[in-house]
Amino acid sequence: MLGDKKVKKVGANESCHCGSGQKYKRCCAIANKFDKRHLWYNNANKITTDEDLDCRIAIIYFALLDFIIGRDWRGACHPVAAIFYMILCEQGFNPKLCAGIVRVKSGHFVHSWIELNGSIYDVACAFPCEDTTKIEPIFGGKKLDTLESPKAIYGFLSSLCTENESLQAVLSSTIFDVMAKSYEKLNGECLWSVMIYICSQTKIDFKPISGSDFLKKYSGIRWELRDVIPIP
Repeated sequence: MLGDKKVKKVGANESCHCGSGQKYKRCCAIANKFDKRHLWYNNANKITTDEDLDCRIAIIYFALLDFIIGRDWRGACHPVAAIFYMILCEQGFNPKLCAGIVRVKSGHFVHSWIELNGSIYDVACAFPCEDTTKIEPIFGGKKLDTLESPKAIYGFLSSLCTENESLQAVLSSTIFDVMAKSYEKLNGECLWSVMIYICSQTKIDFKPISGSDFLKKYSGIRWELRDVIPIP
C-alpha cells in the first residue's frame, strides 16, 4: 500500500531529489526552510501575543533569520548573536550576550545566543556547521516548530567550559573582534554593512549612529558564560 511506503531521507550532501544536480543542502533544503518560515512566523506571533512581548523583537529576529536563510550562512552563531544584541540595544532593550556549551541528545557544541527578560532567543541554532547537531530556532524560550520548551540544555555545566579552546576564544573576544572577521559566505562583505542592511529590512526607525559612537558603546562588550540556566 502507498501509505505504508517510507520516504527515504535525503542526506545534506547527497544530490537533490529535484534533479538540479546540486547538493540537497544547497538546493531544496533552503526552499524547505522558507516553507517552514511561515510556521515559525505564526508561532512567534502567537508567543508575542500570548506573552505580551514587544513586536519589535520578532521583527528583528525574522530579519536576521531571512538573511541567514538567503545566504545559507551556517555556523555563524557568534556574529549573528552580536548583531542581534546590538540591534536590540539600539532599540532600548536590555539583552544579554551569552555563550556556553549546549547539550543535545547526540552530544554538545559551543554556541552563542541572546537572553532577554530571562528567555532564550536563538536564531542561528537551526543553521549549524555541517558537523553540528541542528535544533529548531528558539524564540521567547520556546521552539518555533512546536511551541514547546527546548530539550537542549543551554549553558551545560561541565569541565568542558574551561577545557574547550573554542569557547574560551569566544569569551576572550569583544564584539568588535568578532565583527572584524571575514566570512566566506558573505563574500568579504563587512559585518557592519550586514547589520545596517538587517536594520533596513526591519522597517523600524533607528536613530543614526556613527562608527565612533558604536566604538564607544560596544568595543568593550564581551560574551557572558552561561552554566546551567533555567529554561522556561
